[in-house]
Amino acid sequence: MNSMNESALDIKGQEIVDQAYELVGLVELAYREGTAAHVVEKGLFQKLLEMGYQALSPLRKAPNALQI
Repeated sequence: MNSMNESALDIKGQEIVDQAYELVGLVELAYREGTAAHVVEKGLFQKLLEMGYQALSPLRKAPNALQI
């Protein structure tokens, strides 16, 4: 039943996982380039917010799925 719900909601789990791996790459690149920690954190939090929005967007479209 979960897979039916997931397909009905069009959750793109693999896409989100791929983006999480990209975050790791960003941190590694920042380390190699000597980027300041506060700049890295700001970028990471922005990406995480985008990922959260993307993950929740199918729920926003489903009737009665979220009470926001």
